[in-house]
Amino acid sequence: MSKKECSIVKDLLPLYIDHVTSKDTEEFIKQHLEQCESCKKEYELLTQDIEVSSSIDLQKENIEILTKIKKKMKKILISIISILFTIFILGILFVYYNNQPQSTSHKKTIPIELGEQITFDEIQNDGPIDSISYNIKLNPYLDDSNVYAPVDTYTVEVTRNGKIKKYIFEVKDTTSPKFKKFKKEIHLKKGETIKSWDKYFEGEDLSLCFIKVIDDKVNYQKAGEYTIKVIVQDQYGNKTIKNSKLIIR
Repeated sequence: MSKKECSIVKDLLPLYIDHVTSKDTEEFIKQHLEQCESCKKEYELLTQDIEVSSSIDLQKENIEILTKIKKKMKKILISIISILFTIFILGILFVYYNNQPQSTSHKKTIPIELGEQITFDEIQNDGPIDSISYNIKLNPYLDDSNVYAPVDTYTVEVTRNGKIKKYIFEVKDTTSPKFKKFKKEIHLKKGETIKSWDKYFEGEDLSLCFIKVIDDKVNYQKAGEYTIKVIVQDQYGNKTIKNSKLIIR
């Protein structure tokens, strides 16, 4: 084989290996390789490099694929752990919730007029009681029938079958005060005034009460009969009104 022919074949070997030569050139190179040991060795070296390179590329691709798979598996594992943890917490809350007395939004209000005794009769009429609790401030008014609870709100919690029901005792003063002392006629001398109405009028009530007299139409310097308005009112706004005569001589 001539050196020139070998040189041409060696230059064309890369194209030959990639199968991009014409059929005639491919046939020519193939015949040359069968006859020339030097070119044949060159061909084998080139093909080995390509195989090694392909193998390395394949390994890189496999490594990249495995890395991606590991990342995905890690994300999936984290998601599974998060879901299991959430289920675990929800399970604990469920058990805790079911072991607690269940509160109900239903509240029963029991009105009590000031002066009436607070009793649990209505609570007992609603059914068997598992447990009952209330503020200690209610104790004196349950033990002593002669002591009445002041105006306030008293809450009693009753548990039945694991459910809590609230009973709200509302002590209110809606009763108008009365006159303990009331002078229907008051006699004065002309020019005389009244510094205090207490000796003529006095109120009576379970709550604090006071007397108010409206005498703006009275002329204390002129003799005559005048009508005055007397009001007894308690601290919660309940009141009783009566008229009295003021006679000036």
